[in-house]
Amino acid sequence: MIRFAALLAVAMPAHGMPLPEGATLSATEASPRDTLVFPVGPWEAADLPTLTVEGALRQEAWVVPGSQRSTAELLAPLRDALEADGFNILFTCRDVECGGFDFRYALDLLPEPAMHVNLGDFRYLSARKSGGRDVVTLVISRSGETGYIHIARVGASAP
Repeated sequence: MIRFAALLAVAMPAHGMPLPEGATLSATEASPRDTLVFPVGPWEAADLPTLTVEGALRQEAWVVPGSQRSTAELLAPLRDALEADGFNILFTCRDVECGGFDFRYALDLLPEPAMHVNLGDFRYLSARKSGGRDVVTLVISRSGETGYIHIARVGASAP
């Protein structure tokens, strides 16, 4: 795997999705062939329903400093862009209804400080492209006035 960490002055679209103004890339990781195991349901009684996909994998962490947007407001345009691009939402949840601590720590995310997850204020979404094997997962979080966005995409066109 290749890891790059960078702060950019202008947010470049991640996988063609609209990022909030002021978003900066804090880390990225790409592999031409990898496996992503991702939740498709909440953590309940020590069980987490997952799907496993294999292919080219790209993960990005974005930081949105000075943001007054809620996690729902940060997630909405990304979800809308995925749906417009032919993705079907498999599962979406927020912090406690996801399964809280156990759910969050079952996620394969880029590490702190690039991606911070506030256990009391995060949202998750997984989506699969219609008729294809491309999968995208999103984790959105806030801490103070900083938003965090983690995007993972696996499939033929990820990196």
